[in-house]
Amino acid sequence: MRRLGNIAIRVEANSEIGLGHLRRCLTLAKQLFEDGFCVYIVSLSSISHDLLQGFHHICMRNIYRNLAKSNIFANNFNKELLDAECTLIAIRNLSIDWVVLDSYNLGIWWEQRVAESGYKILVIDDFRNREHYADIVLSDIDIPFDKNLLKKSTNCHQLVGLRYALIDSHFIAVKNSDQDCTVQDNRKKILISYGGSDPTGETIKVLKSIKLLMKSHPSFKQEVSTDVVVGCFNSQLKTIKKISKNLDEVKIHYAPESLASLLKNADIFLTSGGNSMIEGLFMQKKCLITTTAENQILSVMCLLKQNLINYLGHYNKVNSHIICDFLLKAIKNHSGFKINHNLVCDHLGASRVSHMLQLIMSK
Repeated sequence: MRRLGNIAIRVEANSEIGLGHLRRCLTLAKQLFEDGFCVYIVSLSSISHDLLQGFHHICMRNIYRNLAKSNIFANNFNKELLDAECTLIAIRNLSIDWVVLDSYNLGIWWEQRVAESGYKILVIDDFRNREHYADIVLSDIDIPFDKNLLKKSTNCHQLVGLRYALIDSHFIAVKNSDQDCTVQDNRKKILISYGGSDPTGETIKVLKSIKLLMKSHPSFKQEVSTDVVVGCFNSQLKTIKKISKNLDEVKIHYAPESLASLLKNADIFLTSGGNSMIEGLFMQKKCLITTTAENQILSVMCLLKQNLINYLGHYNKVNSHIICDFLLKAIKNHSGFKINHNLVCDHLGASRVSHMLQLIMSK
């Protein structure tokens, strides 16, 4: 395999932010590796070896602690610049060509400091109101970045829209396969997945709604079966198990490596407005979306405008009555329920991003 260069990806995965950032970065990392790059995952927190899918990992925790105590930051403490210095120390002997940043806690100060050290910068961002100092800005939301917020004097390339969605190639393999591990019947299969941590407790809300429907609609038990995905950072596993135990035809899947097989067999997909939503669109499923963080709103509103998803609302406004209403419409194939049967995104987003990196390097 030809050697193209070395890439560092600065990203986090923990109980506070979940797995979404890491998952899309790993999708990009796999494509970059296949194309000939050596990829390093750089984080402040430790990340389980099982989540890293074999990629080199650099944990900066000790570097961060030591540098934070030093005289450099004693009187002028700035978390972004501190993190940037830690990142530079962590990668200084690796002959890195590109640094990829996927973080809402780090921004233009971090980007400028790393760029000043000679690295090219690719930033993944779901917002459109932040300044950047980057060679590439990447987003699967079909809204361009404001050029006035892109501060690098040389041209900053914008890779925006669903054609740049970072979807793992495993999804296309499963989608095109004849695999079907479900018993063929007429029941609607519901899939519930709210990411690695589900901090707002959406999984429990949906399970309680299903319980209500089973009481109020006796036929509901015979009409549906449910798969529940619980992420590795979800602190509510015991409660989810307790509720599920009292429900018929509910199966819990703890931290599966991929949603691909479960999505292939699902009819209705309840999730938040992150990576899993894009995967649900790729698999052409009925998506019932609850936004659980501010960074999801722009993407969800854009997809809602295109009639590609069904939006329940922001998590603090979504209750059991709203969920029950949407579930009933989905199961009964209500005429007002939205499902797009056309493929709105493919699995080539990561490949397109890799191609742009190579193109810039060749100039």
